[in-house]
Amino acid sequence: MLDETDKVREYTAMIVRAFTDFWLDCYSTMLFSLLVSTIEIDKACLYLNNYTYRLADIADSAVNGVRYGVQSYMDASGIERNLLHEGETIYLNTVDDPVAEIKKRIDSGKIVMAGVDLFYWVNETFHYGKNHVLHYSLVFSYDETAKELIVLETGESGNREYRVTYEQAAVAMKAYDDYSKAYRVSAESQSFRADKEVIMTNAKKIIESIDLVLEQDEKILNTEELNVGGILYVNDMVQTHMFNMYNRAKVNGLLFKYLHLDEVHDEYDFCGRFKQLEEQFDLLKNQCIFNGCKGRVEGWLPIVKAKLIENLKIERGIWQNYLLLEKASRN
Repeated sequence: MLDETDKVREYTAMIVRAFTDFWLDCYSTMLFSLLVSTIEIDKACLYLNNYTYRLADIADSAVNGVRYGVQSYMDASGIERNLLHEGETIYLNTVDDPVAEIKKRIDSGKIVMAGVDLFYWVNETFHYGKNHVLHYSLVFSYDETAKELIVLETGESGNREYRVTYEQAAVAMKAYDDYSKAYRVSAESQSFRADKEVIMTNAKKIIESIDLVLEQDEKILNTEELNVGGILYVNDMVQTHMFNMYNRAKVNGLLFKYLHLDEVHDEYDFCGRFKQLEEQFDLLKNQCIFNGCKGRVEGWLPIVKAKLIENLKIERGIWQNYLLLEKASRN
């Protein structure tokens, strides 16, 4: 309990600073926010290419089962191991008062990664009142006077603090049919590292993951037997995937710039190539938004699929060339 006055009764597990440099997905944004709120960390550790590509489930009654998109997934195991402690599993959807369970953890000094259905959550989020999407949100404080949870969430105005009424929070948590987690947060800066050896190892994993995705191309954005509503839902999900991949390309460029890797291999211009890839994913994201708003989605997703596969092949080539140039520079 950090703060209590006669006028306002706010209780906080820790002071959390929103991470706003980029957005890869909701979970990594939570972790980065906790990390930069806890220690001073070398930005190379935030820009690190510790990710792979995988098929992304798109499941909803609107799409008659499961369809697949593609997005990058960060390997968060190192951050989790060094940042999140005394983990506790909570099933907020099965308890009588999920808000009371969250308040209990905050009072003990733990943050809560609360499972919520975005349909009922923060009204600035893309899926609010539109799509039932299961999601984790970072709850770190509550205002007992206003009867509100204080959360870190990504909405129209970026990753920032929002307030959710106890009543609204309970509805969103009851609709999430899985577990939530509570943690005590602490870290030491020497636990994190980013160097060429790590980058090269990660580059090999990225290439392998792209190859695996391309081997399953018949599954990607398959819209057979989908009605317009189903295609619109898939388009909404793909829009988020494209935003993820746009930011991933942006962060790759930041990694090369920050570690001056382009200066070592100036004949290839890695930053410029990742910038072009970033622009291509941004264009796809914006076209998904435009076509979704206009309802012009029939015949659109096969175009997205073709461009997506092309972009993945381009990225594979960038990492392959990086490995070849690094190998040549060491001989």
